[in-house]
Amino acid sequence: MYTSSRPFCPACAGTRKSSKRICFVAPWIRDLSRMKKRIGSFYYCDVCGSAWTSFGYNEEQMKLLYDEYRGERYFLVRNSWEPSYSKNLNSSLDEEGEGVNFRRSQMENLISQAFPHFHETARVVVDFGGGHGNLMPQWTSLNKKFVIDISGVSTTKDVYAVRSWNEIPAQNHVDLVMCCMVLEHVVAPEEFIRKLKQEFLLRSSVRLEESIFYFEVPAGIPRRKRFVLKTFMLVFASWFKWSWRQVDVLITKNSKDFPLRIAEHLNFFTDSGLRMLLERCGFEVISSSGFSVNHKLMDSRGIKFTDTLAVVARLSK
Repeated sequence: MYTSSRPFCPACAGTRKSSKRICFVAPWIRDLSRMKKRIGSFYYCDVCGSAWTSFGYNEEQMKLLYDEYRGERYFLVRNSWEPSYSKNLNSSLDEEGEGVNFRRSQMENLISQAFPHFHETARVVVDFGGGHGNLMPQWTSLNKKFVIDISGVSTTKDVYAVRSWNEIPAQNHVDLVMCCMVLEHVVAPEEFIRKLKQEFLLRSSVRLEESIFYFEVPAGIPRRKRFVLKTFMLVFASWFKWSWRQVDVLITKNSKDFPLRIAEHLNFFTDSGLRMLLERCGFEVISSSGFSVNHKLMDSRGIKFTDTLAVVARLSK
């Protein structure tokens, strides 16, 4: 029911692991995806410094987890296990607001620094995994905006929701491809990027020198001690919502005193790791930047949504 072995670093494909920790699968994830696994391993790469879990979600579990992502069902299930995950936080992650607006401005600035006139000439943008499409640039030059997303959530006005590249008219040259906060969720990031690249290149209107790619992932590698006894305590508590809700209060107060709780993120990238991944897939990294989202909302582990790693790239010739 799940991918039980992921021996390679998802970033640099290295096998040298500097250390291993026990990690715990959040019970709301098991509830939503019908995964039975409760604990796994968490690896730190000795080559690029990135990290990853020993397991991943299969296609059926991915669909259950991300269908109508952050919609009513998602929120009700997660909040029933973790009361610290509020309605306000759930909506702020996708909807127009301070966090999304700041991320958009950082993206626009990073692209403009690398390509000063791009915002004047770009016509078509495709956001892969873009949800509602709120992160799209607000350049007046754009006349076509497409979102390719498995969640099926509704998009904002003037954004077209499609299920695949095949639904985008072939005559539309795509100037910008966005892939934001996606790579940390997928089981095989390299395979995902290579497929994205292949589908892009199959378009008859491709002009490589005029198209750019923007990738965004959470920055920072979570560190934990070896909490063997606490892990089994969490396993016991996770059988019942009433007991887990009490544990959630404790973890929220000081997450570093507990084993790493794995939710949707399976991969954790450093700047060098993300660069190595993109270069291995045939991209030239033009520029990268790390920034902190300027708001104080907290997630269910008591960790601020602040650190983000962004990269502007184009396909190598």
